[in-house]
Amino acid sequence: AWARAPPPAALPGLPDAPPSTCAAAGCGMWGPPGHCSCSWNCPTFGNCCPDYKGFCLATCKQMGCGRFVSGSNCSCAESCSKTGDCCPDYIGTC
Repeated sequence: AWARAPPPAALPGLPDAPPSTCAAAGCGMWGPPGHCSCSWNCPTFGNCCPDYKGFCLATCKQMGCGRFVSGSNCSCAESCSKTGDCCPDYIGTC
């Protein structure tokens, strides 16, 4: 098997097509060429999956503590308490 490929016995259980949502692919993940992406840069390239903003940019659990991701509705940066734009889970997560 090549670099980190699943063993042949696992192939029948894998989907035939790449995920088409961030809920399935995971936030921060690039999609293959020609498919949507959930990477933090997808807005720049215009290839975000339909659920990107709602799924990946709504909580600190999704974005990561200490971060503000452009286009998000809230922040997980330390300065969010001063700017008043902390994500709802900032205190409990960060």
